[in-house]
Amino acid sequence: MTHIRWMAVLIAGLLISGCSVLQSFITSRHDTPTSGADIRPITPPELMLLQGDSAFPMDTGSFCWTMGDNGLCADAVPPRYTEDMHRPVTGTTFELQFDAPSPDTIHASLHPGSNMMTRIAEIAAEVTVDENGRVLVTVPDNVDGNYVLSIFATWSDESTPHGDASYFMPVRFER
Repeated sequence: MTHIRWMAVLIAGLLISGCSVLQSFITSRHDTPTSGADIRPITPPELMLLQGDSAFPMDTGSFCWTMGDNGLCADAVPPRYTEDMHRPVTGTTFELQFDAPSPDTIHASLHPGSNMMTRIAEIAAEVTVDENGRVLVTVPDNVDGNYVLSIFATWSDESTPHGDASYFMPVRFER
């Protein structure tokens, strides 16, 4: 019986100390720095779809992002959109804009329909960055109807915030 009591005390002690270590980690990442530096959340840059004078935010999916000594990885369930959520896109080339320097690599694809969880094959899209730093996505001429635009980007310069992120937006092409 004595062994059971000691085991219970040991487990309780580990649980209590483990919780305080975790609480210390969580608190220290969000405390105000003593240097007065600007506090920014550990998240990747936002991505916008540009159409004319309007910018539409894309949904952020899974990401791993590092700022200085702090990092965060977050997994997200692929989005499910309804038919009325698809944003009309005209033409076969459109522009994206990150709210930070352009990433080192960008991959784009279109998933037919509204649900990323189906086994329907994705359609590759071509991504280019022009001489002015604009990110341009070109889709095949025969794309018509509802799709989910999927973007995966990576930033690798470790002297600045860096990592990788996925982004999504429901779009509709009408030919």
